[in-house]
Amino acid sequence: MASGLSQGVERLAPRRLLFWKYRHLRSCSTVLVACLAHARRYFIKALLNDKAGCNQALLMFQSLYEIERTAKELEIPCDELKVMREQESVPILETFHKWLQEKYAIAQLKALSAKRCSTV
Repeated sequence: MASGLSQGVERLAPRRLLFWKYRHLRSCSTVLVACLAHARRYFIKALLNDKAGCNQALLMFQSLYEIERTAKELEIPCDELKVMREQESVPILETFHKWLQEKYAIAQLKALSAKRCSTV
């Protein structure tokens, strides 16, 4: 049996899910699939643990936000916005993804080392 949340999402899935902040994208038939603002907050919370790494991530978020801000200010049409994102945002996202994978691998090794030490 599906949870109430998943049933709600399934019911809304055919609709275009957009937050009010992104209402200007409705004409582009855009479907919001993830929220970078929430992901960004996790890096802000983790600044005390890994200042250098979190600052690097936050700079990537800043670059992505700047692209969107520019597109909104220039009122770029949907077809041009797609091209702009493919040319400017995708390379940043690919770099970010690779960086996240590297950070995750390091974190896994540290967790394994910590687990070994705790069992001694």
